[in-house]
Amino acid sequence: MERWRAEGDVEVIQLVSGFVVQLDDRVLTYRRTKRLPESRLHGEYSALFGGHLNPEDIPLWNIFESGYASFLDRELNEELRLPPNTYDIRLRGMLYDDARPVSRQHLAIVFDVALRDPNYTVGERGFLQQDKFETWREVGDRLGDFENWSRLLYGIYSSEGKAHSQF
Repeated sequence: MERWRAEGDVEVIQLVSGFVVQLDDRVLTYRRTKRLPESRLHGEYSALFGGHLNPEDIPLWNIFESGYASFLDRELNEELRLPPNTYDIRLRGMLYDDARPVSRQHLAIVFDVALRDPNYTVGERGFLQQDKFETWREVGDRLGDFENWSRLLYGIYSSEGKAHSQF
């Protein structure tokens, strides 16, 4: 289904990638601007990078197998430009929340991205701003500024210290 049609049909759940990017005990956060196509998220902060997946991105039956590295690198690099060989990607799980109309229409495949180097560039500078590394405690101190998926992630990651288990 074409994305514009899917966005207009509340019965359709769209598949998205989601990356929680961490450097040691800090998570990379950002604020969504008004230039972002999804108006329901304007001005909200997030601890999850990612975007819509297209049918041609990867056959769904391969997402959870070891052969998805190039697909993930491409998806991640749409959001962030990272130096080569400075990060590890690991499947974390699925994230769905029906608390808001925008999240009700999306299912995220979430991956942990462990950085070994703090250098990055935001790939969609016009859509994502005020990016910075924060501890999960700092995120918790202003949790009301974050969209609901990040609030759910906060509950999981802050209770672990650093992410290692599946959810």
